[in-house]
Amino acid sequence: MSNHEMEAGNGLGRKMKSTPEAIIQAAWELFEKNGYQRTTMSDIAEHAGISRRTLFNYFPHKEALLDPGRGEYMDRFSSLLRERPKDEPLIDSVRAVVSQLPTHSDEFNELLVPGPEIMSARLSHDAIEFTRNFCAREIEDAVLIRLEGDPMAQIKAGLVGALAAQVLTEMVHLMRDNAMQPDDALAKVLDSLGGLFDSKGI
Repeated sequence: MSNHEMEAGNGLGRKMKSTPEAIIQAAWELFEKNGYQRTTMSDIAEHAGISRRTLFNYFPHKEALLDPGRGEYMDRFSSLLRERPKDEPLIDSVRAVVSQLPTHSDEFNELLVPGPEIMSARLSHDAIEFTRNFCAREIEDAVLIRLEGDPMAQIKAGLVGALAAQVLTEMVHLMRDNAMQPDDALAKVLDSLGGLFDSKGI
């Protein structure tokens, strides 16, 4: 998470300052109090003391406020993927990096702890679709960087991005239907994935 401060007029001739963490906290307070579906972006902006424009500049969708640690996660994923041996099969590199990373940032969890309404909202259809698309796009970009110079890079990156989106979907199914924790659900999906591909295939 960025530590820089944002400024926005509060309508009283003064400027209010707020960190991204404070905006998330304001949103989460409203989600838990009023329900995720009933809380609007205007409600969040007012509660945080910032303008709607400032809110949308940093969090363009309400879904982005549900699990803001995903951006940091993907930054770390991309960094670790670039550090893997260049001669290692791509699928093995991706598995190694995913297994190495926690599903959420420990640093972020020390700042804010999601309540039951947020945990439930993360499993909603809209939230799942948002996260699927975000993860697929970010992982595809990371793989493209890793495969720079490979004439098949675009195809491989697209396949890995699509696979990552499906891994996320299966994780959510396990979390929702079997009450599994994220790390346990991810481990189970990766175990199932392990025998599905020949390491030489990707």
